[in-house]
Amino acid sequence: MLFFLRTWKDLSEIKTELALRDWFYGTKISLSMRASNEPVTFIINAEGKDKGLYNEEDFVVVNAACEPVFEGTPAEESCLHAAVYKNTSAGCVLQVQTVDCHLVSEIYGEQKEVTFEQKNVARVFGRDGIESLKIPIVEHEQAFLALLEEQPHPDRGAVLVENYGLVVWAKKPHETKKWLEGLEYLMNYHVKLLMIKGARSSVI
Repeated sequence: MLFFLRTWKDLSEIKTELALRDWFYGTKISLSMRASNEPVTFIINAEGKDKGLYNEEDFVVVNAACEPVFEGTPAEESCLHAAVYKNTSAGCVLQVQTVDCHLVSEIYGEQKEVTFEQKNVARVFGRDGIESLKIPIVEHEQAFLALLEEQPHPDRGAVLVENYGLVVWAKKPHETKKWLEGLEYLMNYHVKLLMIKGARSSVI
């Protein structure tokens, strides 16, 4: 168990920071970090715990089959995280259910994707050289798993899953958090712009 303590501490710090942003509504969110590659193991939040509170049993060590390595009940979304770790080199996966990500999913769900233009992306990601961001939107967990298996994905990615919220991943925890923060900013900006202009575009 000592092997996992550092990962537990890092994930706990991310949980605390995101909780301060009020991004953890209820218990239907999840966050995890890869603990080992061979075999694949990761630490994920325990099912049903209030993410805004600190608890020594906040996290559970899970294998690639979504089974607890020691004890505890892992989050219901464990299989989403396991799929990411098995199909990418991600080191951290974060899934949040904010109002903005659900609104964007609902508005652009029929198009199956939402694209962010460079002029908006530059505000967040600065000199990363990203000209645009295209985020897939899928209907359910099974479609998310199929997307990971059918299409090659980079070390960093994001998918909007209807009724599950936004799932993001990257190689390192701080990169994943930055990625999540940036996408949440872009969605929040666009939702507010829609409220003011009352118009919709396929590119935001």
